[in-house]
Order: sequence, then structure tokens, then C-alpha cells
Amino acid sequence: MGSFQFQATEELLCNSPLDRAYLTGVEGLPWRTQVQPVTGGFVAERDIDETAILHFPWKSERTGDVMLCTSCLMHRDRPYDLLLELARGTVNRVRTFVADLRVAGFVLSSNAESMLNESTQIFIELLVGHADNADSNIRTIELALQAGEIVVQEYAQQAISHRKQQAPSLPTMLAAQIDELPTGNEEAALIAGFNTIALPFYWRQREQEPGQYDWSEIEQRVAWCTEQGLRVCAGPLVTLQRSSVPEWAYLWEGDFEQLLESAVQYVRQAVEKFRGKIQVWHAAAKLNKGGALDLTEDQRLRLCLATVEAIRQIDGETPVVVSVDQPWGEYLRQQNFSLSPFHYADALVRSDLGVTGIGLEVNYGYADHGTYPRDWVAFSQQLDRWSMLGSPLMIELTAPSSQAADSQSTLDTKPLSIVPAEPDAQQWFVSHAVPIMLAKPFIHGVIWNQTLDRSTHDFPNGGLITADGTLSNTLQWLTQTRQEYLL
Repeated sequence: MGSFQFQATEELLCNSPLDRAYLTGVEGLPWRTQVQPVTGGFVAERDIDETAILHFPWKSERTGDVMLCTSCLMHRDRPYDLLLELARGTVNRVRTFVADLRVAGFVLSSNAESMLNESTQIFIELLVGHADNADSNIRTIELALQAGEIVVQEYAQQAISHRKQQAPSLPTMLAAQIDELPTGNEEAALIAGFNTIALPFYWRQREQEPGQYDWSEIEQRVAWCTEQGLRVCAGPLVTLQRSSVPEWAYLWEGDFEQLLESAVQYVRQAVEKFRGKIQVWHAAAKLNKGGALDLTEDQRLRLCLATVEAIRQIDGETPVVVSVDQPWGEYLRQQNFSLSPFHYADALVRSDLGVTGIGLEVNYGYADHGTYPRDWVAFSQQLDRWSMLGSPLMIELTAPSSQAADSQSTLDTKPLSIVPAEPDAQQWFVSHAVPIMLAKPFIHGVIWNQTLDRSTHDFPNGGLITADGTLSNTLQWLTQTRQEYLL
């Protein structure tokens, strides 16, 4: 077993949830990690005896909760200084990112360059012993994070400008997911803000009794989209969330072949019913992690492939997307899986069954079931890493607008502090994240996963329209962005 010991102050450990820390290899894939507090710090262990990178939850003075990482660490007997290694890792990542952008012709602003140089200089003084350890380490990290934020936003604007020189409007799909028809000002807001509507099918509601299908609600929603000139992303058709699995399906939990046959039949019925009215089929979601049914990893993969194959046997032309949850793979730190999210998606692409694109579900800023906040360099680099699949990407987003209680939320999770210095954390996140996505040609679509707060939803406070019909600042920003950049 490989172990790494870290020295850290009691104050730092009290402000950072150790159960969120984990180790990865140089490729960024998490290993199952055991983290144990010891006197003066903690020990992180995993089964593989190799060099590793520590990912550690940091409380930033400016941007709140954020997952930082060290550079690659070798095994040694004496403990590592946690603050020093986090500073080294953060500065190194930003400097490497800037160097790569410069090779591509990116022009760095004097403001970002000044911050990065100051961060680097303080770190050098730390190494040669000319600076106070704790305060200088924190200053190094905060300056590097701020420089990285500026660099990524400047990169996004330059890349978008370059794309617009080739075409006046970007073809990116911008979608809102709805579980029911909009009413009143909701309707006008959705038409103005999005060019596509995502319609989850919820197998549980469509087939409450085996072989008896009710498509009436979906028909109404598809008809409304068509009338408004909005494209339709249909699905996910299959997901193993409790809200989607039919009650009767639990009877087949021990008979996978029968369950698979039932799922395929349901998918066939859906595709036959709506073929020609749908612009994107969202075949399956979250099957990389598991769900309400006790299926093996191999069975979940077979279910996903069978869903895609069933669609393709009836509709060979409409794009088919399969999405994975938690693309950073944080859940792997506590569970044993043969396939990481990336390798799961790679298996789908290599199946040659007709998967057109891969969706990444990023429920950003939630303590459980979601994606822990990352700095913007890490955010951009993760998207670039997924482009290595060679398939178009569709990003599904949710982020909290507040940390208040939410009675309509079904998941046992709580929002984290994304950016305590800003009055609207959700709008701040979206105004940073979406331009990064628009800058990357391999990202073909962005879906906001939870639009209407009045509907039952998974994650707390993730909607764009409140229960009383108030339009969020996020929605207004998305509307302006759609009108300025998109078809």
C-alpha cells in the first residue's frame, strides 16, 4: 500500500473536510483513498504503490470552497508540507496553462501576468527560506488562483472572438430542461433564453404498468417546443435514479435479462412514437455510477449499450448522446469501479453502435452527488481532457443560487460556498463557465439541468426561475449571451 504523510496546521484541517481529499495518478483518475488524521497532519493511503497527486479541499478567501491539487509526489519517509505542496501545484498548473496558451498565440494581459509573476516570486522566496511559511503559502495560492481566473476568462473571450470571425453566430445548443410546460412569464423567458428544450422522459411515469405506455405529457411538451421553434433534446430515456425506475422494475432486479428486455421495449416505443420530432436523443444518464437498482458495473454498461442500439435500429440519423455523472470521478475515492467515467465513455464511443456525443453532468458546488468546485484552470483543462475521446461533448449544468434549505430537493446534499464575495453565486459561476464552453468547438451543447424551482428537482436551489416566477440573474445573463453569440 502506498501512503503519503502531510503536515498541516490544526486550523487548516478544521476548515477542510478530510473525507473529500483523495489521490490520483498523473492522468487525474481518482484512486480509492483512505485519509486518516495523525498528530500534526494526516496520512493518505491507497493500494497502488506509485507516485501520486493529492487533491485537497481548500477554503479560498475569495472564491470559497475549491478543490486544489499538488504536483506529482514521490514516496518518501518524511512528511510533506501540505501548504507548500498546494502552492507548488497551483502555481505550476497556472504557469503550464499559460505557456501552452502562448504557444497557441494567446496574448496574456499585464494584470494576469503581474499576478502570476508575484505568485511565482513569493513561492521562490518560500523555497529559499526568505518568506514566512503559512501567510506566504496562502498568498501564493490566492494570487495564482486569481491569475488563473483572469487568464481563462481572457482565453475564452479571445477564442470566442476567433470563432465568430469564422461565423457570426455559434451553432452551440443552449438548452433548458423542463419537467412540465412553462406558464406565464416562464414561457417567454425560455423562448428568449434558449434555442433548445431538454425533455426528460422518466420511464417510471411513461410505463407505470408493464407494457402500458402514456406519452400524453411528452406529446404536449414536444408540440409546444415545435410551435415555438425550439429544438428538442429528448431524454434521458434511461437512468437508474429512483425518480425514473418504475415500481414494477424492482421485481426484475434479480433477473437482469428480463429487466433489459423491458427497458429496450420501452425505448423502442419512445423512439417509434417521436421519431422525426426530436433533434437529439439523450439515450442514458448516470449509468457510470449506479442507482436505485442493484446492478453490476457490467450490467449497467450493457443496459446503456442496449439503449443506444435500440434507438439506432429505429432512427439511424438523429444524434444520440450518452452522459456520465461527476466527470472528475470524485465518487471513486470511496468505491471500487473497474471503469472511471472517462473509460466508461471511451467504451461507449468504441462500441461503434452509433453514439454521436458524450454528455458530462456537472452539478457544480454540491457537497454530495455533485462536482466539488474547481479553479478555472482545472475546469478548462478537464473539458480539454474529455475532448480526447474525439466525440462532441454536451455539458449539463446545475449550480446553487444560495445555501438555503430547499423543500423541493430530493437529494441529501447541501450547496457549498462557491463565491462568498459575490451577491449571486450562481450567476457568477455561469458567467465564468459558459464562455469557456463556448470557446471550445468540441462542445456542441450546454443544458441547464434544473430550470423551474416549482418542480420537484434533485439539487437544492439550482433553478433559473423561482417558485413564485421570478427570473434569476443567471437566466437574464444566459438570455443576453444567447442573443449575442448563438443561432
